[in-house]
Formats: sequence, structure tokens, C-alpha cells
Amino acid sequence: MSTQPDAHIHYGVWIKWDHNAIAGSTINLSSRSDNFLTAFLALFVGMAGTAAWKILAFSVHQLRATF
Repeated sequence: MSTQPDAHIHYGVWIKWDHNAIAGSTINLSSRSDNFLTAFLALFVGMAGTAAWKILAFSVHQLRATF
């Protein structure tokens, strides 16, 4: 943990131009915002994984079904 005050830290989205615009894209968040982002991403990945599994299971079922 740094002992410096947060007055000199830029929060938000910015680009490190040492790299290109995609690889240099950076986001700095406060600890509170970081926790919210982590929780949101965990929920989003969980729901996306569940949906992907359902689609995969249905696809496999359709491929193996006989008429």
C-alpha cells in the first residue's frame, strides 16, 4: 500500500501511447469501484457460462437426435 495521497492519481480510462490504442488502453479505479467491477464481472461470466453450456448441450442433443 502506498503512503502517498490519492491527489496525484488519475482515475478513469486513458491510453498509454507507448503501445497502440488497443494494447495501451488502461482503466484506473478506486478500491470501492474496483470491488464493484470485480463482482459484476464474476456475475457476468457466470451467467454467460451458464448460457453457453445450455446452448452447447442443446446443440449436442440436436446432433445426436434421430428422427
